Amino acid sequence: MDSIAGDLEEIRNEVEAELEPEGVYRLEENDESGREPWTPGDERAVDWALMKRARALERVNALEQEAAEQIRILEAAFGRRIQEAERDLEFFTDAVKRAVWTLAEEDKKGGRKLARPLATIYTRRTEAIEVDDPEAVIEWAREEGHYEDLVRIKESVDRANLKSWIHETGEIPPKCRVEEQVSVVIREV
Repeated sequence: MDSIAGDLEEIRNEVEAELEPEGVYRLEENDESGREPWTPGDERAVDWALMKRARALERVNALEQEAAEQIRILEAAFGRRIQEAERDLEFFTDAVKRAVWTLAEEDKKGGRKLARPLATIYTRRTEAIEVDDPEAVIEWAREEGHYEDLVRIKESVDRANLKSWIHETGEIPPKCRVEEQVSVVIREV
């Protein structure tokens, strides 16, 4: 990649140098290639310089296209590899989670702990309130007189208060459900 970028920069410098006003170089300067500045002396030399410029511009465009294609290839290749690694991570994290529930004893709070040489794994059960249609819950809370308790000022469902309210009353508002969730903490040793 660096060599392509370097080549692009070198060619751009060549083309920019060739595009100076009226094609005249300042004679006291050298371009980055080490070539002496040159001014075409006749129309034939101008035609030759235009031909060389066109070829250099074609090279710039071709290298830019090649660089863009290589970037697409790298992104695709690494994207697939990252997805594979993420699938492995998810697979083995799930396996460890299942192992804790199978092998570890439950503590007083319903969680589990499994100490291994590479890591100590903790699990605990939590509950989350899933709101499928916040607008329906807001409307329900307004109609039932629970608006101030269950709806935030910006009119989003206050899940913490909704969770407490569900536990106190045993009632689940429409478009809501109570889901049990298991969280896992892995502390590397």
